[in-house]
Amino acid sequence: MRLKNNTLRVSVFGRVGVAAGVGAVILAAAAYFTGLVGDHPIWAGEPASVKVNEASASRSPSDPLASDTVELSEKQVATIKVEPAAEHLFPIKKGAEGKIDYNEDMAVQVFTNYQGRVIELFANVGDDVKKGQTLFTVDSPDLLQTESTLIAVDGVLQLTTRVLNSQKALFATKAAAQKEVDQAVSNRQTAEDALSAARNAVAIFGKTEAEIDRIVVQRKVDSTLVVTSPINGRVTARNAAPGLFVRPGNLPASYTVADLSVATAVPSAAVVWEGDGTMTVWVTTNRRQFVKRIVEIGLRQDGYDQILKGLNPGELIATKGAVFLSKMLAASSD
Repeated sequence: MRLKNNTLRVSVFGRVGVAAGVGAVILAAAAYFTGLVGDHPIWAGEPASVKVNEASASRSPSDPLASDTVELSEKQVATIKVEPAAEHLFPIKKGAEGKIDYNEDMAVQVFTNYQGRVIELFANVGDDVKKGQTLFTVDSPDLLQTESTLIAVDGVLQLTTRVLNSQKALFATKAAAQKEVDQAVSNRQTAEDALSAARNAVAIFGKTEAEIDRIVVQRKVDSTLVVTSPINGRVTARNAAPGLFVRPGNLPASYTVADLSVATAVPSAAVVWEGDGTMTVWVTTNRRQFVKRIVEIGLRQDGYDQILKGLNPGELIATKGAVFLSKMLAASSD
């Protein structure tokens, strides 16, 4: 066996005499099986080219983690299984005696921002929820007072507007002085500012502009405070109950929502643990040339490894035969 021009070559020499014949048989056997991928032999008649530390034509210019390349023959390609990296759901959880719990670093405790009594619940333990989805509602005295102020301030604005119009009419007939008109203008401006502040105060409670307009037009308060999920995730705990009085930050939290990470994942067999401690996968664009790529992995669940860095969804990787490719490259470097 010899390495020429960074290409792995295996040759079988003819036999010379009886002793040489025995050696040729052994050498031929070694050349016949140059390697194995699972239970599949790699045929010596179809040598593989191993390019060490050379830029591959198929390598992306933005791929700083790419390193070595292995090029296979047509028969060798048949022994390698290739699949795209895909997104996979990794529930963030940890083991504990007697139960399965979620990683607390990925969980959010949900409290009401204002005190009040719980009116209705909209999610149960185990439900998947989206960011902004309603978890529960609260009858909030603070919201009631804020909306009442909004209605009162709007009434003042309407009154000052009528007074201003009246003063302008009187001034036009010289029945009112300029200072009276100016005062009416100032009063109306003050009322407008107060109304704007009152609307903003109601908006803090999560009311939309349309809901605020409806409160003003109908002059009817709605003290229902809606508490939503701050993240996408799964409800892992619920301590709220209808009629229960809740306060901001008062433990236990009304709800706990745990993040469920959807991340790039590959079959565990695709990840090779190298001798230097790094983890690699073999990436290909044409199913014949394979580039070794260093990756960082996170969770390992259900036969899949979560890829934190080094691989994007949709990239083709070797999922069967990855270990052989690494060994093949290592052997060529000896």
